[in-house]
Amino acid sequence: MSARDRYHEEFKTALESEGWIVTDDPLIVQLGVIKVKIDLAAERLIIAERGDERIVIEIKTFGHLSFITDLQDAVGQYMCYQFMLDKTNSDRTLYLGVPTKVYNRYEEEPIIEIFEALNISLILYDPETKNIDKWIRQPNTKR
Repeated sequence: MSARDRYHEEFKTALESEGWIVTDDPLIVQLGVIKVKIDLAAERLIIAERGDERIVIEIKTFGHLSFITDLQDAVGQYMCYQFMLDKTNSDRTLYLGVPTKVYNRYEEEPIIEIFEALNISLILYDPETKNIDKWIRQPNTKR
């Protein structure tokens, strides 16, 4: 079994408190012989006119000393997962879970634009309060 991120359970609690039902913990996606485990898959009924909303989240802690190393790992992993979800015709929208404190620390830095430039949707969460603070869905998200 692969290691979970440090704040996995706190993020899961935050997601469930917003009315999401965790359907897979983790979601296993296979493309050819490659199999990956994405941290969480969840869904909730929005309203009848919109149908079901289904998401999958890769939770990151950003716990290393180097922000740029954590960022490279997170972005690379996200891009691989997005590619695999696209190739397997998944109907889930992929999000990257990022601690709010980490995002806020670098929010004014130009490097934070990488999320928009690469079309990476985010969920900002506070592991201490077990709350989701903000959803940042990129406008070019395929789902």
